[in-house]
Amino acid sequence: METRTAIESHNLSFSYGTLPVLENVSFSVPEGSYTALIGANGAGKSTLLKLLLGELTPTSGSLSLLGQPIRSFRDWPRIGYVPQGTQAGYADFPASVSEVVSAGLYKKIGLFRFANASHRKEIARALSLVGMDGFEKRPIGDLSGGQRQRVLLARALAGQPSLLILDEPMTGVDAQNAAAFRELLHRLNRETGITVLLVTHDIRAVAHDVTGVLRLEDGTVDALTPDEILDELAHHHTHTGGSHGNV
Repeated sequence: METRTAIESHNLSFSYGTLPVLENVSFSVPEGSYTALIGANGAGKSTLLKLLLGELTPTSGSLSLLGQPIRSFRDWPRIGYVPQGTQAGYADFPASVSEVVSAGLYKKIGLFRFANASHRKEIARALSLVGMDGFEKRPIGDLSGGQRQRVLLARALAGQPSLLILDEPMTGVDAQNAAAFRELLHRLNRETGITVLLVTHDIRAVAHDVTGVLRLEDGTVDALTPDEILDELAHHHTHTGGSHGNV
């Protein structure tokens, strides 16, 4: 049986005007995999995410999500997204945890309508998945940064997506909470079979969890195994006397 892909890209290119950002990028993310996307700042990770989320249209080449071409893709509730650096913005946000998570269901509920019993069940289920049972009524501003990040993950999971895309979700979260969040992602992938694409600058921290690595460099993507990345890091470590460069 052939492996089905959650994301498939063939000769994907994107330019801002005459400035090429991605050139002939081809890669695939198998369904059920846990893939890290790495690359230096300015390598094109944000652009690739915007293409995946339908915010930008490819200049040329093809891109498909869950077996459907991106140009005609309409199944957005099946894509969960946790943007970068959002948990800090919720420190003074006047909403309960339940209200924040219900935003992940707005395509089902309709904007500005109230959640019914079955929606409330989905909200409770999403919070349970991230270890935040019973926090529904708590104001999100009263939570720690790590707890807020879990609530935002619950929001992305509320619609029961098939593919979860996270952009540097550990940014601004302390080391202990970041480690707990990484373990949570690993467990979610293992236990629910959800496909995870994680944009990270700290590949060392997740190399033992992920099933594959995509490295974006000079506008193209290389697919690597976790072992290859660990070998590279060990090699780099010996040659630099143990300096911790971002990969």
